[in-house]
Amino acid sequence: MDMDDLLRKTLEKQAMRGSSQNRGKGRGRGGSAGTSSGGALTKAEKKIGGRSLHLSFLIKDGLLTPGSGVLKMEYVGHVFEGDLLEDGQVRWKDNNLVFCTASAWASHCKRIVNPEKKSACGWTTVRYEGKKLEWYKNKWLQMQHAKADGTDPLPLQFNEEEYADSDEDNISQ
Repeated sequence: MDMDDLLRKTLEKQAMRGSSQNRGKGRGRGGSAGTSSGGALTKAEKKIGGRSLHLSFLIKDGLLTPGSGVLKMEYVGHVFEGDLLEDGQVRWKDNNLVFCTASAWASHCKRIVNPEKKSACGWTTVRYEGKKLEWYKNKWLQMQHAKADGTDPLPLQFNEEEYADSDEDNISQ
């Protein structure tokens, strides 16, 4: 087996670890925090920050719309495109692998370019309609706080400087 075959097999194994085909197995990370039935909030839904927040929440509240090729990520000159699925998962257009989170997809793509890369934050590296997912996450959090306070949420305005690319997104490590 030559080095190219070994690298390809390693990348396929890594993709399976982060894909929904492997959900529920392994260390328990990367599963989706779906909404509960019957209208009651689950423990995960009561948290509105950090790892508890899933793209499905933003879809449900109308900030994101599922579609083909609506997610993009650039890393060290490489561009990756993905589909946003109805349940908030990401399907990579190159090979149709499905990832539970944007971070799992971003990590996989970055490891293709740099196999030493251990992780990636999908909120800060993946874009939807040209804006980082972080922007949509922050708007969703503002909406949740406004609902809790009984006030109107701030209008959806994009501050380009606030969400500028970090050096980490464009530097080979």
